[in-house]
Amino acid sequence: MRGRESLFTFLRDNLLPFAVVAFLVLIIAMLAHADTLTYTFTLLQPRLSKVSALSNCGATDINDSGDIVGTCSDIEGQSHAWMLADGRYREIDVEKIGARLGRNITFTYVYKGVSTILHATITPQGINNYGAITGWYNEPYEGGYRLVSFVRNGGTVTEISVSGARLTEVTGIDDAGDVVGDYLGMDGNYYGFKYVNGTYLSISVPWTANAGANDINNMGVIVGVSGAGEHAFILDSNGVRQLDILGAALTSVGGLNDLGAIVGVYSNDPFASTIHGYLLQNGIVTVFDMAGALVTAPFAVNNRGSVVGYVAANKSNGTCCDDFAFLAERR
Repeated sequence: MRGRESLFTFLRDNLLPFAVVAFLVLIIAMLAHADTLTYTFTLLQPRLSKVSALSNCGATDINDSGDIVGTCSDIEGQSHAWMLADGRYREIDVEKIGARLGRNITFTYVYKGVSTILHATITPQGINNYGAITGWYNEPYEGGYRLVSFVRNGGTVTEISVSGARLTEVTGIDDAGDVVGDYLGMDGNYYGFKYVNGTYLSISVPWTANAGANDINNMGVIVGVSGAGEHAFILDSNGVRQLDILGAALTSVGGLNDLGAIVGVYSNDPFASTIHGYLLQNGIVTVFDMAGALVTAPFAVNNRGSVVGYVAANKSNGTCCDDFAFLAERR
């Protein structure tokens, strides 16, 4: 399902028993326009000491201290993970994480006498209020790259891997250290999971074969996507239910906070020719689009109401497109 960023695959290239509980379809009918919100959008401009000319940036999560994690690409297309804390950007050290995971940091392969060096990269997914980070370590090997999910908590890095799964993708993390994500089963279907104290609990939905969990708040509420992005879902003490924006053909969810506010994207047509961000709060859906952007994709919202994600906008020469990480804050 590709985690928070996979929510938007159409933009670019005791939990298991809940799935059999009778479910409700939650249709959000009250729509407000973004002008009714008093938000200021800031395009983030990460600066890393060892890298120049970063572009195609996105922010994937924000905690209550305002610490943000995300990624950018350098001029050669290499991805770099970063964290913004106390007004300073720091690159997340891929070599330290690779070493602690016991994984390849580089790999050299030879084709027709030409040697190419592949370098590991990191895609951060979540950050909690204690600074623990979830993410994907993209390990180079003879077949290209393989994804290794991890949690970094202080100096400890733990690999997250569902037993028997073809692939495990970690996404959100709460303050207790409980982690959610998705995994690819041997049957070819995706399932969500919650990881608690070394135990993996599977998450499925009764209306489709595929599901992936994208975030968890400190109340234990989980949100995610299902199918091919047609329906979002919410899983709480009342069971699992769909979340659909009224009139939308596609509804995805990126994250939620402890107050129940949810952010994501939706499209009114199945081909996603037009995309809108949204903020769901107190039963009201507000269109969450930055003025002038072609696409606004909110990934996460903290308890202060600050939202992060990425926007796609035309390049300075008028051609399409550049991605920019953004921070939207209440005025």
